[in-house]
Amino acid sequence: AAGWRPAARRQPSSSRARGRDWRAPARSRSSPALPMLCAALLNGALWCGRAAIGAALLHGARAGAASRPAAPRMASSSSRSVPELFHEALRADAQIRAGDPVVALVSGGSDSVALLHLLARVGDALRARVHVLHFNHGTRPECAAEESFVQGLAEGYGLPFHARRLAAVPATGLQAKTRAWRRAEAEALVATLAEGPEGRGDGRGHIALGHHADDDVETLLLKLLRGVHLSRAAGMSVREGPYIRPLLRVPKAALTGWLEGEGLPWMEDSSNREGGYKRNRVRRDLVPLLEELTGGALHARLADLTAQSAQLRALVESEAAPLVRAVRLEGSLSVEALLAAPAAVRAEAVHALVTQATGAATSFAEVERVLRQVETADGPRWRLSLSGGRTVRRAGDRLAAEGPAPAASAPDFSDWPRVQRGGITVVHHPRWAVEMLGPGEEARAPCTALHNLPPGTRLLLRPWAPGDLIQLPGRPRPARLAKHLRGQGLAVHERDATPVVTALQPQGTAGDGAAPRESDGPVLAALPGRVGEPWREPGRVAEGAGAQSVCLRVSDAEPPPT
Repeated sequence: AAGWRPAARRQPSSSRARGRDWRAPARSRSSPALPMLCAALLNGALWCGRAAIGAALLHGARAGAASRPAAPRMASSSSRSVPELFHEALRADAQIRAGDPVVALVSGGSDSVALLHLLARVGDALRARVHVLHFNHGTRPECAAEESFVQGLAEGYGLPFHARRLAAVPATGLQAKTRAWRRAEAEALVATLAEGPEGRGDGRGHIALGHHADDDVETLLLKLLRGVHLSRAAGMSVREGPYIRPLLRVPKAALTGWLEGEGLPWMEDSSNREGGYKRNRVRRDLVPLLEELTGGALHARLADLTAQSAQLRALVESEAAPLVRAVRLEGSLSVEALLAAPAAVRAEAVHALVTQATGAATSFAEVERVLRQVETADGPRWRLSLSGGRTVRRAGDRLAAEGPAPAASAPDFSDWPRVQRGGITVVHHPRWAVEMLGPGEEARAPCTALHNLPPGTRLLLRPWAPGDLIQLPGRPRPARLAKHLRGQGLAVHERDATPVVTALQPQGTAGDGAAPRESDGPVLAALPGRVGEPWREPGRVAEGAGAQSVCLRVSDAEPPPT
């Protein structure tokens, strides 16, 4: 392995591929021990087979457990053409309706260029409205040429072209921040198109990505390197929310071969060869070595692994369903029922318990710690500390988990401005001005509605903070606010300007007969977009005896006089 060198890459048969760079990148000379170990594990795990895996992890589970359909398998070698695989993915998984807007994200590279050509050629048959969106990050000299190239491709098909340019390059966290920016811009565009005069008015549209089978392999390998439960060893999905990946079962070589055969040019992004990004190193160094060590069967091996993982996930979820249901309904577990379950089911139930109570990811090692404590601890009452200030406690037959304890000294909100209406008080950060509107008044101004508030409720409006949890309607447990904001398309650098609403709760006493100190709990609402931008949640009648509704209109406060 130390003397391994990449095979010579086949030169293009046509010179029409403008801007292509066919030089094989230099390989890393670092030790190949990790890739060799990965290959050995792949061979060993797959040789054991699904029966051995199931028996080892679910010994004693009931036979005939209900299962769900297997997750989509990773692509392996196929004699079907690229257009055939593309059409199959659109028919089976994309769920595109006639008249739906489809925004294709096109960088100018081979993957997204193939996506554009294929979508443009089937757009009439789909009766979809295809638009082309290009992101100009301004980080490389060739960015302007790439934008012009993509615009020419779109205009050649008569497709609407949209370009978004990054206003300023982030000094840190470039990949994460630009990814959040791209998602926000793409989702905003597709929402605008769906709500426009040609749309259905239901806000539904699609964002097409050029991810292919090789990207799927890289994603799974990165998961394995980070650490992932055996029953969740899967790559990407053809459909994920508004995003579709109709090329996910097409290998990279097949895509470039199809473009060459059609005489269709593309441009190469030089940053894809930079060694500073882990995905680039996996693509450049690890994947070719694993392909060699598996005799060219890496895609097939990983396809088997993901299929077995999906079967195992269905079995674990089926067996653990009663315990997980108890966690969701009661917030605790019966120790007797937990100890009677198979090992993998116990781990699934404890993971659900800790995750629901804390809203934070829980490692397998911490789940194992909890289970060892349950199995070996003397006495029916104990507490076990986990990372991040979380705890698991047993009282008799019940096992429960708790999030971080409140800080010993709560922040002092006594000098913050406040507004009051109908028994509801809002204490707010001085950077914002808050107006409270009652039922029926929300129609005159954009606002955020809160419902079912008991009389005497005290709310706190403050900036977003790392570690915040949000209680979303219809969700059994709080979710991480950062993840929720990211899902709403809010860029990382915009979060500090996002006001959130929490409920103030008494915490101890201030002494000397003073009013109790207060702290805030999970976030009840995060105001989307920037402060002052119009947005209104549809109002509804408050439920429950004495409950009230209030609508908060938030704007930037006037600067203090100088």
